[in-house]
Amino acid sequence: MKILKPTAYYFPENVASSHLSNDLEIELFNENIEIKIITPMPTRGISEEIRKIYKKNKIESKADGKIEIIRFNLFREKKCVIFRAIRYLISILKQYQIGKRQKDIDLIFAESTPPIQGVLGVWLKKKLNVPFVYVVQDVFPDSLLNTRIIKRKGIIWFIGRTIENYIYKNADKIIVISNDFKNNLLDKNVPNDKLTVINNWIDTEIVRHIEKDDNKLFDKYKISRDKFIVSYCGNLGMTQNLEMVIEAAEKLRNFEDILFVFVGEGSNKGKLVDLSMRQQLTNIIFIPFQPYADISQVFSLADVGLVVSKPNVGSNSVPSKAFTILAASQPILASFDVESELCKVITDHNCGFCVDPNDIEQFLAKLLKMYKERITTRRMGQNGRDLMESMYSKNINTRKYIDLFISLMS
Repeated sequence: MKILKPTAYYFPENVASSHLSNDLEIELFNENIEIKIITPMPTRGISEEIRKIYKKNKIESKADGKIEIIRFNLFREKKCVIFRAIRYLISILKQYQIGKRQKDIDLIFAESTPPIQGVLGVWLKKKLNVPFVYVVQDVFPDSLLNTRIIKRKGIIWFIGRTIENYIYKNADKIIVISNDFKNNLLDKNVPNDKLTVINNWIDTEIVRHIEKDDNKLFDKYKISRDKFIVSYCGNLGMTQNLEMVIEAAEKLRNFEDILFVFVGEGSNKGKLVDLSMRQQLTNIIFIPFQPYADISQVFSLADVGLVVSKPNVGSNSVPSKAFTILAASQPILASFDVESELCKVITDHNCGFCVDPNDIEQFLAKLLKMYKERITTRRMGQNGRDLMESMYSKNINTRKYIDLFISLMS
């Protein structure tokens, strides 16, 4: 059996879902299922030296030849939204040209980042006459609409809904990562028998708690181990409400032992850095993205991990960082839609607190409660770790993917 997977990003690029792709590849290899991956030259978070290496090696083979990566030249990604959209369009056209020539493919597999990646999946399905499985990690354009980046009935909304309907109509199976996502698609008249809920997972053997004394990042970035650390790790983008975290840091500037740590990159990072500098906030530091090999150190930095978003994204976004925070035995403070599935999980399993987005007063109240009640806070972190081991394990959820793939290819 052979799967064709076109993707916008691939190792050595570091994106939020990298560990999911890597884990699934390993399990597919163990099932004797081959994978062909078509992807541009690496760009995100990659130096020019590394790009030059991959320009010379356009075809890579792994896992005894069962995984083949086919790369093509493409200019670097920029922060400009229009420029990035053009790059995505050129990318899927090149992926289609390569993909349509592949032989003996049994299934197409594509994810929802960027949204037009699913269109490519449909094209390849029709050209190669094989089933197409689409994974919805982010419901577009809802995620932009609910954060007010676009307007309902505007041109981008119309284009997004047209793309969305085209993909949903033509996909043979659609994997969604939560029941909230499933209900969102059911409301758009996607047939129930097309939808399969498979949770994102975390490898609890890789992601684990590292005690502060053993965590090298404290020394690398000169962070005091005596501080009560509140961290945000991930994309510093527009859909996250990170300005509110800056505001919280400003209100807590007199608590000299509380430190806010931002780990990551993104289109909004420059604005956040400028905002903190203008307010002369010495209780905030920014750290760049770290290698995946250091993921346990990154998520063990904090006493409290943050999940922050603008309102009304709970039905179309499940922050994968939440699972990583919990796997590292850190409690969560979520500024997130309290009716969302994520907040229900956090509340039901007592592994943190949820407050309404933009409610700065409740955010501060819960944060100070966690700051003052350290023993209870650490217990919440352990509850989260127990939850990840029991319900969000790699083995359980990768098995669901494989069973679905086999059912379509047999």
